[in-house]
Amino acid sequence: MFNNMFNLNSRLERNLSIFAAILGGLLFTMSASPRAAIAETRASDKDGERANAEMLAQRTPLPRSRNTPVAAVPDDNGEFSIRLVNTTAAPIKYQVVGDTEDRFLMGDREITLTGLEDPVTVTFQRQDDGLLQAETKVFSQEGILEITFDETTALDMDRNALRVDESGWVYLN
Repeated sequence: MFNNMFNLNSRLERNLSIFAAILGGLLFTMSASPRAAIAETRASDKDGERANAEMLAQRTPLPRSRNTPVAAVPDDNGEFSIRLVNTTAAPIKYQVVGDTEDRFLMGDREITLTGLEDPVTVTFQRQDDGLLQAETKVFSQEGILEITFDETTALDMDRNALRVDESGWVYLN
């Protein structure tokens, strides 16, 4: 009987230790991310949205968004073109943010977007939600930045946006 009581006490102590560790971890996590809590409690009026956007812009970007440029756009009198090449069998939905609505590029097809000026962002996604690998190639004489899409199974290779900044640097995210 004394052994059963001892086993019960040690199980209780072990369970309490696990509970205390979990609770301590949660409390540490909540205190370590006060910016996220502040961002969620902002008002949704225009001033609140602007302040929230400014705060988010000041935060340290996630490692994937701090990537290095993959190319520089060929500048032809302030304008350039982007050729999208879909080598997959699936349609790809794409959009030039602020310029076009969602459009589709069918499998094994290509399209050239002309008259673009930096900065510009192009988003893309396979219609079947599969992962996309994107590779860039620059054709300076023609003023074209080519993006070739292929299927991938590697999460770290998946890309869904291309951004050209004010300086003409190209980033894939």
